[in-house]
Amino acid sequence: MTLYHYLPNKDALLDGIVERVMAQTEATFTGGPWERTVTDYARSLRATLLRHPGAALIVATRPAVTPETLRAAERGLALLRAAGFPLDRALDTLNALTLFTVAHAASEVSTAAVNSAHAAGSQDYVAALDEEEFPLLTEAARSSTGTDDGARFEFAVAAFIRGVAPAPAAGCDEAAG
Repeated sequence: MTLYHYLPNKDALLDGIVERVMAQTEATFTGGPWERTVTDYARSLRATLLRHPGAALIVATRPAVTPETLRAAERGLALLRAAGFPLDRALDTLNALTLFTVAHAASEVSTAAVNSAHAAGSQDYVAALDEEEFPLLTEAARSSTGTDDGARFEFAVAAFIRGVAPAPAAGCDEAAG
């Protein structure tokens, strides 16, 4: 109840948590090529959520309604608009990247104990796989292929950035560069 001396209700507390997480996201959507800036934003948001694992679910379920979170969204939209995105695509891009990053971080947080158990040498899950039915999964599990959350995140963000890039302006020849 002491908190409610400082905040009017639970929603204000949750909004404050979202605002603090977004404030700790180092990228501010200022300057530089849009691809690098939004990639830096995603990296920073992921790092912040991994530092504050309890905040991932809150950020995923709260709309950006505080002045500071709306300012950050406005800066992101302005960056994408300046790069040639129509407003609807800019908004979809920013929302999709943010939601992907939050979900990825939440998944990392929720599987951290499982991943650390495997890193510590617990290979029971590999022993339980039927090699004839799951030859590729067995090979991947034994070699630890695809288990690096950071590498998976970087791969997905790079693919996302390539996929949302605005089309070249009419009359531009891509081959000519």
